[in-house]
Amino acid sequence: MNAAINGILGIATSLRWRQSISAFRPDQVSVSGSVFAGVPRDAKSIVLQVIAERACMAKDQKHDDPEYQARSVALRLLARREHSRYELALKLRQRRIPPDVFDPVLDEYECEGWLDDDRFAEIYTRQRIEAGYGPLRILAELQQRGVNQTPACLSSVAEEEWCRRAVRARDKRFGLADVQGDLPEKLRQARFLARRGFSSSQSEHALSAGPDDD
Repeated sequence: MNAAINGILGIATSLRWRQSISAFRPDQVSVSGSVFAGVPRDAKSIVLQVIAERACMAKDQKHDDPEYQARSVALRLLARREHSRYELALKLRQRRIPPDVFDPVLDEYECEGWLDDDRFAEIYTRQRIEAGYGPLRILAELQQRGVNQTPACLSSVAEEEWCRRAVRARDKRFGLADVQGDLPEKLRQARFLARRGFSSSQSEHALSAGPDDD
């Protein structure tokens, strides 16, 4: 394990978990005044998971305390993957933790850098693009997760690139045989592309593509 992570966890073990981590940046963590540099970006989940587990074992905390529950649940969820604030709030409500308890906790985690809607949107968008989804579906899914601003990594994709991706999505599912003379099949493939989130013009481009097109 990275030496910086070992140092972080060593301090976190000896302190009350709520007071240990004060900031997390892409390449460094500040723990109770001590700054650890050279922390891998993908180490955030490791740090969060261990702190969350040690939180559950902390003997000086009351496990039935709502604030404790909010902190523990939020950390565990963030250790698994990035979440939007809306997603975390929804999951905390489902655990019957009231908003007046978890809102200050989420405010704190946003200030500390644990929770970041912009970062969530960028990561989520890149994952969905790579999974073969189009811009309309990605935007709708972000809105369902409480993110209403279009992330830069989505708005920067040129229309030509979306058309190419629509062709690839069609090719992967159906191949690129000519469907211009087969209306039922063309409509079936058009519905598939629409569900994937491609616009009508992007779908039409894909439907007119042949085996030699990318």
